[in-house]
Amino acid sequence: MTVHVAHIGAYDAKARLSALLDRVERGEEIVITRHGRPIARLVPDGAARDVRAARAAVAGLTRIREGLAEGQVHLTPAEIRFMRDEGRR
Repeated sequence: MTVHVAHIGAYDAKARLSALLDRVERGEEIVITRHGRPIARLVPDGAARDVRAARAAVAGLTRIREGLAEGQVHLTPAEIRFMRDEGRR
């Protein structure tokens, strides 16, 4: 999924905050700049949940890797492919 990222100056962002929030709610990311330098990013709330889910997935993969290294976990190539593909949904 491609997310459109728009850049807007801080002064304009202040004046148009409500409209910017509407755009973010529809899935767009907004970068707020000051003198052309990025200073903040508005992202949909779901993005924060995605980060938590990604961290949980990494923790799970770390446990699997450690189990494989210790010989406690045995996965077939089909199981590995299934887990890989499940993570892409």
